[in-house]
Formats: sequence, C-alpha cells, structure tokens
Amino acid sequence: MSLAKSIMLAPSGGAVAAWASSGLTDSPGQSLLDQAMVSALYGSQSLTIGEAAAVAKRAVTVLDIRRTWLLLGDPATTLQ
Repeated sequence: MSLAKSIMLAPSGGAVAAWASSGLTDSPGQSLLDQAMVSALYGSQSLTIGEAAAVAKRAVTVLDIRRTWLLLGDPATTLQ
C-alpha cells in the first residue's frame, strides 16, 4: 500500500486527501508544483482541491511531473 493511501486509511482517522508523486522526478519542478498547489488552495479564489490540482499541474511544464503527481481523495472537496 502506498504512503498516500495509508495516511488516508489510518484506523484512528486519516487524511481527507493526499497529494503525492507516483514516480521519481526532479526536485525543482516538484517544488514549483507544490507552491502552485498551496497558492491555488489558499489564494483569493475558493477552489476545490481538484481544481487546485489542475491549476498546479498547469504551472509546470515538465510532463513527467504532470503525469506522476496524483490527488487521492474526492476532488470536489473544499478546504475551510
């Protein structure tokens, strides 16, 4: 079982979602992707985590990063 799935299925109450890579990619691109995700989630617009993930993926040009980063969880979830 992956780490992302494990933290979501933790017996005492897991995470509502996980944003993780399923492959090996370079750190600078991952950092850009993560910064874009946080900015999208906590920016001026109210986005679902699925919309924020799409915005973050559009912020990077490296196809391997776009393809390997996955959102596990309900993409319609909003953070409050």
